[in-house]
Amino acid sequence: MTHEEMVRRADEIGQASVPLIPEAERAGGFGAELRDAVHAAEIHKLLRPKRYGGFGMGP
Repeated sequence: MTHEEMVRRADEIGQASVPLIPEAERAGGFGAELRDAVHAAEIHKLLRPKRYGGFGMGP
């Protein structure tokens, strides 16, 4: 996973989340749709060390 690919994926999630913001503000958090998008894009692996299945892109 390159830095550019992760930025592209994060940008796609950001754009997709814009219409969800009003409902998220009313509900006090994002729903399953955004959670599933983050999971599908593997954003949750960004800071996880490679030895544990992540991308190891953290500090």
